[in-house]
Amino acid sequence: KKSFESGSSLCATPFGIDIVGITEGIALLGALVGGLSAKARKDEVERLNDQLRTINITLRKQARSGIVYAPDMNYAPPSTG
Repeated sequence: KKSFESGSSLCATPFGIDIVGITEGIALLGALVGGLSAKARKDEVERLNDQLRTINITLRKQARSGIVYAPDMNYAPPSTG
């Protein structure tokens, strides 16, 4: 504090602790953790998207070939009238 008052220092550090440096370190660590978790989510979404594409392609092929999963099942009640 005395060096700040005398003008030989640019900033005041209470008890000799660099608060700005600690704050920047915490912010950097937060950005690193956020980036890693975002990459993990992106990888998971890409994996799920690939699985869904594969399933959709298989279902399309089966629908085009005329495969019926449950031929005795009625999906809508018969119309009366």
